[in-house]
Amino acid sequence: IERLKETEKIIAELNETWEEKLRRTEAIRMEREALLAEMGVAMREDGGTLGVFSPKKTPHLVNLNEDPLMSECLLYYIKDGITRVGREDAEKRQDIVLSGHFIKEEHCLFRSDTRTGGEVIVTLEPCEGADTYVNGKKVTEPSILRSGNRIIMGKSHVFRFNHPEQARQERERTPCAETPAEPVDWAFAQRELLEKQGIDMKQEMEQRLQELEDQYRREREEANYLLEQQRLDYESKLEALQKQMDSRYYPEANEEEEEPEDEVQWTEREFELALWAFRKWKWYQFTSLRDLLWGNAIFLKEANAISVELKKKVQFQFVLLTDTLYSPLPPDLLPPDAAKDREKRPFPRTIVAVEVQDQKNGATHYWTLEKLRQRLDLMREMYDRAAEVPSSVIEDCDNVVTGGDPFYDRFPWFRLVGRAFVYLSNLLYPVPLVHRVAIVSEKGEVKGFLRVAVQAISADEEAPDYGSGVRQSGTAKISFDDQHFEKFQSESSQCPAVGMSRSGTSQEELRIVEGQGQGSDVGPSADEVNNNTCAVTPEDLLLDSPEKPTPDGPLETALDHLKLGSIFTFRVTVLQASSISAEYADIFCQFNFIHR
Repeated sequence: IERLKETEKIIAELNETWEEKLRRTEAIRMEREALLAEMGVAMREDGGTLGVFSPKKTPHLVNLNEDPLMSECLLYYIKDGITRVGREDAEKRQDIVLSGHFIKEEHCLFRSDTRTGGEVIVTLEPCEGADTYVNGKKVTEPSILRSGNRIIMGKSHVFRFNHPEQARQERERTPCAETPAEPVDWAFAQRELLEKQGIDMKQEMEQRLQELEDQYRREREEANYLLEQQRLDYESKLEALQKQMDSRYYPEANEEEEEPEDEVQWTEREFELALWAFRKWKWYQFTSLRDLLWGNAIFLKEANAISVELKKKVQFQFVLLTDTLYSPLPPDLLPPDAAKDREKRPFPRTIVAVEVQDQKNGATHYWTLEKLRQRLDLMREMYDRAAEVPSSVIEDCDNVVTGGDPFYDRFPWFRLVGRAFVYLSNLLYPVPLVHRVAIVSEKGEVKGFLRVAVQAISADEEAPDYGSGVRQSGTAKISFDDQHFEKFQSESSQCPAVGMSRSGTSQEELRIVEGQGQGSDVGPSADEVNNNTCAVTPEDLLLDSPEKPTPDGPLETALDHLKLGSIFTFRVTVLQASSISAEYADIFCQFNFIHR
């Protein structure tokens, strides 16, 4: 019979016309598309899948994620009847599978019922012990869901319940009070959960905070009590030790104070050494150049960086300069109070300066730290304007060194070769003497030699003729102050190990002897050098030095030409400059008295 029915069915299908088959296939296709459309799947005309969208009638769940781009990417249908939610390893098959520490094997279920009139009602029934929240409230018994409700399962799974038919009906009626005015997202659901659970959590936090405050107060009181006990213990021990020390040492100390102190038996040499050591300690104990170097290193580095950026070919570096006889510091490098304590200072002054190496023009200048900071402000302004000035203008400015460029200094008319010292002790006798002295540069290098003649003359004596290559200046009248001499003499006697000192001189006391030399670099013979070189010490300039013969001896007759208040005339003549580099075109000599 079954075979007969199958055979009849096959015969009926074979007897169908093409139009009937096409009509039946079209009906099946329309039914399939309607079912898929209800599930949210759109189809193309050729039957392929076009996309997924929210169903228009079926209730469903959409996920809410902390990342807005991940929200509403998962869609779970609530089918007719019961839809189970739980873990994958549950005994019964779960329709919606979730994972997580707070998800039970059978967490909850959704029951979809159709009432009279065709209205679909979805009820959420949580399982025993499962954490399930609806609109921030924990659900322990079945609860009817409304479209737009926020559902939290466990601690991390957040969903929004959508019921298209119910939402359409509610829009036609008055909106529900629980319908949120702002977008319903993950942050809204979490904030809603905290607000609904906030009363209990706030009380718990206040209680916990109060417990911590009480514990901290108790521990602080205990610590203060222990510290006070320890302090009292230490004070009692210190008082006991102090009494013990007083009883042991104070009587002996009183006896020692009553006994007169014995004088230290020092020799004159020991007194001199002690005075020299004390004076050196006094002048050097507060000296520190390290702070100046560290404090201005950043300015030096910035100046070098700007010089490289602007291609100025100028380098800056720190240098220590000492005020000595052969390398006296110029007035602009000395501090304001240096002129006052120069005579009182027993040791040379050392300062921190900035050596400016002008590689473009082959010159070297020395700046003070204050001058470096002032020039640095101008360098910054030049650097800021460099981007606005055309490159051709910058090249023209580089070719001509002007006084407005902060990187360069104006070149002096003369370039210092060195210094030499000529002693005038032969004027005491009076004996004419020709000195051959070395010209020493500021770096201690011998740059050449000078032959200088020193002789006493009468007021009306004419100057001898030394040749056509020598020119002389007129007569210079110089007055030596007795008070200044006595002051220098007293300071020299107090500082026997110091030697010569310097004092400031005015421009009126500077006299210049100009000459071109005699065109020969050959120096005098060995006999002439040995006979004409003076080898006396600086103390020989002091007329009443203890090493000198007494006025009752031969010196009394030798000083007949030197009378107090009288005018003494002597001549200083530069005879010859030898062994000087040929790079100097002209040589100019300037002399001054060191103790003026």
